[in-house]
Amino acid sequence: MVISRSFALAHDANTPGDGVRWVNIDSIDSSAYSSDGPFRVAGFKTNWSSYLVLQTVFPRSSVSSVDLNLHVIAGVGTKIYSVSTACLTYGSSTAASNPTYNSSQSATASSSFLTFSEVVITPLTLTGCSAGKYLYVKIANTGGTDTSYEAMAIDAELVFHP
Repeated sequence: MVISRSFALAHDANTPGDGVRWVNIDSIDSSAYSSDGPFRVAGFKTNWSSYLVLQTVFPRSSVSSVDLNLHVIAGVGTKIYSVSTACLTYGSSTAASNPTYNSSQSATASSSFLTFSEVVITPLTLTGCSAGKYLYVKIANTGGTDTSYEAMAIDAELVFHP
């Protein structure tokens, strides 16, 4: 059985990370910084240094691979998203420690200004991850041609395949 877990990035002010802010998108005047827009997103800095971290328990059932579907709103050029994973073992890992992440994987989002887009990374590198461990997924905006507008992510979905 495929297991899917979704994370509403824009609505969780407690998502750990660095440099990510919560912004509203106003489709009426195309302002990415409106306070009354109907869409709320996680806005990454334009200097390619910001990231956020998803946290969940790795399923206890058999998992052969994991995909990440990141739903974003495009800027005026390309955005490069890098994703890396780490797993901690209960009882032997310190919760306050910064985990050692696997090598990052990247995908590029490119579309018209303020249009919905999907960034897919399949499969994620999961070295050290297994049933019952605590999974960290670090999502960063690490480059691109669009330096005028923040990279904007709506939500992320992890799909665990048997």
